[in-house]
Amino acid sequence: MDMTKNPLASLGVWGAVFAIALQLAPVLGKQLFNLEPTDSTAVLDQIGTVIAGVVALYGRLKATHVLKF
Repeated sequence: MDMTKNPLASLGVWGAVFAIALQLAPVLGKQLFNLEPTDSTAVLDQIGTVIAGVVALYGRLKATHVLKF
């Protein structure tokens, strides 16, 4: 039985990708939400990053298959 799966089918990989993207977007000059750049926008970005991090952690803890690239 082959207990591997594609990395794109992994919640851990997707959570990590979104967490990285949310943090890189402002550096690259992309506005993620159509709001004026205020403290509330920063809070929304941080909340999104926390959610993505939780998804990555959950995916890693529930993983049952090895990722195969």
